[in-house]
Amino acid sequence: FTGESLQGSSGSRPADGVAVLFSNGVVSHDVDLPAAGDYTLTVEARQDKAGDEDAKMSFDVNGKPVGTAPVAAVSEPQPFSIRFHAGPGRVSVGAGFLNDYYVPRTATNPGADRNLYVQSISVTGPVGVASIPKTEAQIIFVQPTPATRVQCERKILAAFASRAYRHPPTETEIDKLVSIAELAHKSGDPFARGIQLGVTAALCTPDFLFRVEKPVNGPLGSYEIASRLSYFLWSSMPDQELFALAAKNRLQDPQVLAEQITRMLKDPKAQALGDNFAGQWLETRKLEEVRPDRKLYPEYTPEIRRAMETETKMFFEDVVRNDRSILDFLDGSYSFVNGPLARVYGLSGVEGPEFRRVEMPPQRAGVITQGSVLVVTSNPTRTSPVKRGKWILENILGTPPPPPPPGVGVLKDDAVSVENLTLKQRMEQHRKDPMCAACHKEMDGLGFALENFDAVGAWRTKDGPFDIDASGELPDGSKFAGPIELRTLLMRKKDLFVRCLTEKMLTYAIGRGLEDYDEPAIDKIVTSVSDGQYKFSALVKAIVESDAFRKSVVEGQG
Repeated sequence: FTGESLQGSSGSRPADGVAVLFSNGVVSHDVDLPAAGDYTLTVEARQDKAGDEDAKMSFDVNGKPVGTAPVAAVSEPQPFSIRFHAGPGRVSVGAGFLNDYYVPRTATNPGADRNLYVQSISVTGPVGVASIPKTEAQIIFVQPTPATRVQCERKILAAFASRAYRHPPTETEIDKLVSIAELAHKSGDPFARGIQLGVTAALCTPDFLFRVEKPVNGPLGSYEIASRLSYFLWSSMPDQELFALAAKNRLQDPQVLAEQITRMLKDPKAQALGDNFAGQWLETRKLEEVRPDRKLYPEYTPEIRRAMETETKMFFEDVVRNDRSILDFLDGSYSFVNGPLARVYGLSGVEGPEFRRVEMPPQRAGVITQGSVLVVTSNPTRTSPVKRGKWILENILGTPPPPPPPGVGVLKDDAVSVENLTLKQRMEQHRKDPMCAACHKEMDGLGFALENFDAVGAWRTKDGPFDIDASGELPDGSKFAGPIELRTLLMRKKDLFVRCLTEKMLTYAIGRGLEDYDEPAIDKIVTSVSDGQYKFSALVKAIVESDAFRKSVVEGQG
């Protein structure tokens, strides 16, 4: 670490970059020390000699003298050093003028004036440590002298902007940041303050606040591909390896892209897919908003809500990390639970707060029967076959129903029954309305297959006094009963599921809605996933290799 040269003074006025102490006083500035240890404080100074002794200078740390030195140099500044112990953190270092001497000029006496000129103040160290490990967050990585100040500002701010903007900044962009940093110098502030102003300015630009892509039809540049890839898989900016490949224009090579996808999916940062994409696709983000009736479902506590959210994240991350088949989302026979969640599910042999991988009973397979999904597709006081059926159509089969026509009545949110009718019988009455029948026949049938799960995902065989009827029928005549037969039905429709997941993930990856001109790309991705044995990596690689991902499209010019 090397401290920066003098930028301001106290008890003096600067002249040509030099602090001049005409009377007793102190000139100082702040430095940030990276670690505790011994540091060397160096002051370059000279004097105007007057009287019988040389100018006496003190070395100050945090406003207190830690040593003194006589300054004999007159024509050129000379360095004077002392060692002190401090850090980590910010300290004030300075030089003081201790023995001012002044004799006024008269007709018979030319007078005398002892002054101290401080050229620079710097700190080096910690002594005996070869280097302080640098991190990506370390912004000031070079220290200036008065002659190299602007050059150092330019180097530091260019390096920061290249990461903030996710591409190399132009000379004009660097000029703007340096001009802002120079405002601090003109005000007499420390070098670090100028860098702070430049960094702040960079963080206020559209290039930082938005992922800027060239508004032209055609292939994306390497830096833009690096950003798309990193925000897709990590929800964060590219790392050094991606930046290095982008600088060499190697991300245009499909083989290099494939290697990077494999690397990035194995990186812990790929957990962002579970946090962000899975939360959006499965709608489990709504768990924060859903409030099941605590009187009817006392077992649903904040601890259980967090456990359900954790289960789904861990399940998704397991598919990603182990490159499992995406069909596990439909029929995976395992999951991750802890003791409290296992009790809600009626599972034995699982105790304690730690989550573990367990084989699930046949009626619990895939994400559809996980508590997180079952809770967000229920009402506060009862299940909702409509919500659950609609969720399957939208998020599994990719065939969302049209919005309900205006003025359609809503089924009351009663816990069990009205007029001695089961929920299914009440729904059948609701479907007698011709405006409701077409959509509800498909939604309700899918939703009723999950009626054995109550509003918080616990297994049941009765709804109040009534036996559960989990049978359903689709408009095409397909009949099924319960979650096991529903899973069998959905597996027969796996092509619809693969296409649905492709559309959801492609939308997430490119950050825009899909258009008609994206259909060929979607078709190609679906075929690639099937050829790749439905592996998760096959889906990601096919998306990244698609024209939709690797090319920019101007709105209206697809």
